[in-house]
Amino acid sequence: MLNDILDLSKIEAGQMDIEQARFDAHLLMEHAVALMTQSAQEKHIEIQSSVSSEIPKMVYGDPTRLQQVLGNLIANAIKFTAEGSVAVNLTLESGSGNPEPEHKTDNSTSQAGPAILRFEVKDTGIGIDDEAQIRIFEPFIQGDGSTTRQYGGTGLGLSICKQLVALMGGEMGVGCAPGQGCLFWFTIPVAVVETDLPNTLSGPSRNKDKPVTIDQEKNYNIPILVVEDNITNQKVVMAMLNKLGYEAKIASDGVEALAAMADKCNCYRLMLMDCQMPRMDGYQATKKIRELEAGQRHTPIVAMTANAMDGDRERCLAAGMDDYMAKPFTLNELKTIIEKWLDSKNVR
Repeated sequence: MLNDILDLSKIEAGQMDIEQARFDAHLLMEHAVALMTQSAQEKHIEIQSSVSSEIPKMVYGDPTRLQQVLGNLIANAIKFTAEGSVAVNLTLESGSGNPEPEHKTDNSTSQAGPAILRFEVKDTGIGIDDEAQIRIFEPFIQGDGSTTRQYGGTGLGLSICKQLVALMGGEMGVGCAPGQGCLFWFTIPVAVVETDLPNTLSGPSRNKDKPVTIDQEKNYNIPILVVEDNITNQKVVMAMLNKLGYEAKIASDGVEALAAMADKCNCYRLMLMDCQMPRMDGYQATKKIRELEAGQRHTPIVAMTANAMDGDRERCLAAGMDDYMAKPFTLNELKTIIEKWLDSKNVR
């Protein structure tokens, strides 16, 4: 509640900054849904998502505020749905989705725009009557008094979302019927980006559109250690691993990772290692783990890093890591690299 009030105060005071950063619209959708998957599963609600093939891969906008809005709508949909499903869709409302190459910049990107992205969150929940829909985006307003008593909440979330969308140059709306669920939607203008920068240092193609086949029963007894200090990144990676059926544990930095590997009760088959962490970074942790293993075993360690510069891959390998994934990565990329290193032929 405190964060909502602070956000609302900043917006009303004109102090809410909207940034312009390059981000992957497909991955933003994937991560937003992944963060809410466990909440949906706990209520036995199916959560579905789709991204139109027209959506450009890289765009300019404010990914932090965009994910805040989308996450709030998904959370509300799950909250107010007792049974059924929640569907999250991303389509291209207008614009070609193609960049204009003549606007080249020093980092080999080109920009055009805007294209208009349309996000929709549809649920099979309690719905909202026509009168309440008129006021639903006002601060401290929910469907009615009984909604507040039964479901809790401050009634600030939707008001903040609508104002954030407006600050990003978009629009937001709702279509509901009592007992028939709700459809919340918003549009955001973005500039389309084309980049020549590699997504990974080793240069493999990103198979984001390739269907992901999962054998959860086969994967369940394969322990994986995720070494990551950022809580949001922890949740995203753990949600992905959960979807793939893997059992995983978290270490928040290199010190905790080293302790986990020193515990003889643990027998991790694979480590996903962030490189930049407090106390002990991924490079230092990997060197100490290799010393601890002393050639008696070799646990595959895959680096996870936002860096994509020449020399980073060599630094990872020099520290004793086996492979590299550039953040953000897709579910299919994660599945592919895990299967690669769980194959005994690839373990030294």
